[in-house]
Amino acid sequence: MPWDRFLVFGQYTADLLADLLDPITQVEITGHCLYDDVVTSARPEAGATLRAELTGAHQCVVLVATQPDEYDVQRTQPRWWLEATAQACETADAAMLIKVHPEERQAMMYRRLARQWPDTVTVITHGERPLADLIPACDLLVTRDSTVAYEANLWDKPVITVNLSGQRDRFAIASDGGGEGVYRYEDIEPAIRSLLTNATARQELAASRTEFLRSHLGPQDGQATARIAAAIARAAGKSVGGNR
Repeated sequence: MPWDRFLVFGQYTADLLADLLDPITQVEITGHCLYDDVVTSARPEAGATLRAELTGAHQCVVLVATQPDEYDVQRTQPRWWLEATAQACETADAAMLIKVHPEERQAMMYRRLARQWPDTVTVITHGERPLADLIPACDLLVTRDSTVAYEANLWDKPVITVNLSGQRDRFAIASDGGGEGVYRYEDIEPAIRSLLTNATARQELAASRTEFLRSHLGPQDGQATARIAAAIARAAGKSVGGNR
């Protein structure tokens, strides 16, 4: 039996499901409830304070968002992307903040990077600093495929996604205009340098940001939770009468 209604965050998901859903199923775009209050509840003044604290003698701040499988990536790939990122940050006179994913159980490999680049790399484990402060404090976000990329776009921050696996991207962040995709180790440093110093490169990403967010996250009006709750309430009301 087909669904009466299917809720999706944005048009991107609606398009993915277009061939799977029955023609009679109504698709409703709600927006993403996780991001209802990302900007409104964040504390930009704390980000500014953190930026001043961590830039020090550096010119800018690069935020790195890790993933829970980073240990396996570091162990199995010939060259670890974070080493190239650290070297690029040192060359660009940028402070590199590594925000460790909350599901990672150890930060030893990141602390090793900090020992190798002591004037550049700072490791921030879960609970030390909230992303709501870190994202507005940075000039650039670098990640493999963390959903932090969506929050960075909401804050109008440029994003680099790094995928050295030889496989297709797990998420259509770079391909849909939410960041610059890097697929070779030797391209990491030029990409970081470009987005830190080249205003045109930053403007090109900014130009695609609105459409990327609209497609992937839907309306950014802070009402996604209300729309989802209302749809559930309508469905519950119908179910009382015996209909799905």
